[in-house]
Amino acid sequence: MGKSAQIRLTSDEERSRRLAELRAMMTSNALEAIVISGKSDLRFRGRVLYTSDVFQFTADSFVVITHSGAPIFITTPVVGLGQARRTNWAEQFHVSAQPGHVIGEILGKENILSGKVGVVGLSDAISAIHMKEMTESAPASIEFVDATDEFEHVRRVKSPEELANLQHISAVFRKIFQAMEAEIRPGVQESDIAGAAARLAKLHGCRDVKVAMATTPFNAVSYGSNRRIERDDAFMLWIESPGPSGYWLELRRSYCFGAPSAEIVEFWAMLDQVWATALEAMRPGVTGAEVFASIEPLLSAYGCRLSPSNYSLHGIGADAIEGMCYPGNDKPLLEGEVVSFHPSLVFDDAKKAERISFLGMTDNVLITPEGGLRLTYDSDAIRVL
Repeated sequence: MGKSAQIRLTSDEERSRRLAELRAMMTSNALEAIVISGKSDLRFRGRVLYTSDVFQFTADSFVVITHSGAPIFITTPVVGLGQARRTNWAEQFHVSAQPGHVIGEILGKENILSGKVGVVGLSDAISAIHMKEMTESAPASIEFVDATDEFEHVRRVKSPEELANLQHISAVFRKIFQAMEAEIRPGVQESDIAGAAARLAKLHGCRDVKVAMATTPFNAVSYGSNRRIERDDAFMLWIESPGPSGYWLELRRSYCFGAPSAEIVEFWAMLDQVWATALEAMRPGVTGAEVFASIEPLLSAYGCRLSPSNYSLHGIGADAIEGMCYPGNDKPLLEGEVVSFHPSLVFDDAKKAERISFLGMTDNVLITPEGGLRLTYDSDAIRVL
């Protein structure tokens, strides 16, 4: 931010690259325009950031992109346009309690009177009322179609600038987790740890900090209770947030006071094998199902298996979850894609699960032809405090 108080998160060169690739996608799919729908949700907000350079903390917001000209930004009357107007991607800014009507009118004013208009988020984000408004106010000959997968395919492959953003948030988290080791001590309340982690993250410019933790016996994740951590507890800390650039990292580390038990040592050795095997498998063209098939023998031999109801692998970037996820929306991995890897395990022995199930590692991984490359730590170990 300079003397003009202008907000610049993304370079002009990166803006040109993104718009060119999105317009090429529009051409190949015979789309006259695309409407990007975003919400104050870690799965959809980044779509608007990716196309407008506006990080919208809350409210439904939208971007319209045609085959020429600047993106057009539309939001609802929660935070207004003050922050958005300080960016330089869009030249038109609109705020309305009926944003769908505004978008429909914009399409007409942009001389888009017929043909297909892609809606990014039609299948997963846009509110029914906003879609109804668009349909009612747009020129009658326009056909709205889902362009969510096509948009997501474009942003799955990270540019050098995006990769630098992700490397920066990894550097920030290394500092945060190092500092947190002074806060994690016998007798401290979980809420104190949550507060310290959130404060450190905010001091480093993180934008939407989420802190989760768990203490033995592992039954449920906590977000900062009044429970005190005892000396014989094992403990997991998970922080996720977009950094100053708006790009996300989810990072988990695990802790104990004094030497870990033999059971924890054995479990961690298995996790090291899981990570090594999975990283070797994470190559372009390989699906999430194939990655997890490669580690299934290791899990089975230990008496656990992958949870069928929790994400264990998903794309990450301007949104915490983008592009692909497994299980649920599996796709072949792409060279240059970044994924968050955090195997979610179910144990045959419920008592063993209470002792070790939430321990583990979570990190961002870059997909390369040689396999997955961790972006924060080359490896990890349970931290002995």
